[in-house]
Amino acid sequence: MLNFRKLQRYRTLTETECILPIGWGRDKKAPCIKKGWQLNPEYSLEEICNFRDAIALGITTKNLWVLDLDGSTSVAWARRKGLLESNSWEIHRTSSSVYWKKVWKPTEAQIAQLPINDDGNREFQFKVRTNPCNFLDEAAEFFMAHNRQIIFYGKHFKSGGDYYSPPHRDFGDVIAPTDKEWKVCLEEVSKHQEKLPRSRSNSHGRDWYTLDLCPICGRSQNNNPVCQMHRDEKTVRCFEGVTYHPPKNLKKGEVIHDDWAFARSQYVGWGDFSIFVKHKPTPTQLSFRRWRSV
Repeated sequence: MLNFRKLQRYRTLTETECILPIGWGRDKKAPCIKKGWQLNPEYSLEEICNFRDAIALGITTKNLWVLDLDGSTSVAWARRKGLLESNSWEIHRTSSSVYWKKVWKPTEAQIAQLPINDDGNREFQFKVRTNPCNFLDEAAEFFMAHNRQIIFYGKHFKSGGDYYSPPHRDFGDVIAPTDKEWKVCLEEVSKHQEKLPRSRSNSHGRDWYTLDLCPICGRSQNNNPVCQMHRDEKTVRCFEGVTYHPPKNLKKGEVIHDDWAFARSQYVGWGDFSIFVKHKPTPTQLSFRRWRSV
């Protein structure tokens, strides 16, 4: 449970941003809210501290550009791009020096330069892979979206470390990106964030819906659900996250979990996904399954 006295310094932040109690899910990194946190509800400091399972504080990124650095190669990449020069907000943790986040608050004029995504919002989510080795999942992730949140205070349950911000790079020091930094962001958005496929004329409403439980990676409602299934229930888009992700190095057509065949990787409006299609077993395979289940 969070200590109310220690959180007093964040009271002004709760008045201007959407702050969330964090502590659910396998890694205790999901909001302690059954549903609807993506709608950015407003919680007071007193309400947040009433969540008994909370071990940390999160903040939604509806108007914050986050550069999430995962690994030493991503830090080096960001430095080469000139994204680590300004003194805007940084979020580190005591258990690692190469996994941290840099945060900016773009101006309305800068946000107006972003392309409109398929949900009608000027938002983005994608990863820039920074390590050519397949077994090292290192990347610089860019996101600014109403349905994402980052942890900035409290415990990192998996490692036992604590989140912190260096002096003069705390939440009160968040600034708009410089012209140079924002130019890099816009260039990367243009390169990595593709439009979602247009709905077919015989489709009703949206073609894709978010899964409560992904059959590929196991991501659930408590783990920031982003994996999607097509309305025909024959195609799944599995988000290639760090904690939850599909099996790596799959060959086209390779079948997993007996039901899903890998089709391809794809950058879409939500980020980097693996596409799987429903597998149609041959008569021989069906016979083998029946024999195996006896």
